[in-house]
Amino acid sequence: MAHAGGCPSEVAKSALTPTEGATIANWNGGVATSGGAGGDLVTIGAAEVDYLIHSLLVSIALLTAAATITIRMYQLLNGVERECYNQTFVVGTDPNGLWVINGSLGIHEALRVEVFSNNALDDGATIDYDYTAEAGE
Repeated sequence: MAHAGGCPSEVAKSALTPTEGATIANWNGGVATSGGAGGDLVTIGAAEVDYLIHSLLVSIALLTAAATITIRMYQLLNGVERECYNQTFVVGTDPNGLWVINGSLGIHEALRVEVFSNNALDDGATIDYDYTAEAGE
């Protein structure tokens, strides 16, 4: 294909990779990788590998009604892991399916997602997730 000027146009596009899963953890009484209360839900990507994350959906449907759920995300910034997202939701008030990432987000380090519940009854509960990522070239 050529642009108006005769220059060839090449657009490299990687295949989208949808990933779904579920994690069982002690969301209240556990200790996540960051050292904060809760547990690790999922890690997206890898060190020094480019990805575009197009969506991340987290389900709080199986957690205790009225519990306050905190979703945190961490990534290396200049070699030091930093919290880059922290948002709270309330089970039964907010939607059961949360669009945590709802647009394209470029990363080049692993992005770790952690969850904390303020209700001890959520220890051992299942949290489902679904994300779509595209490997960079």
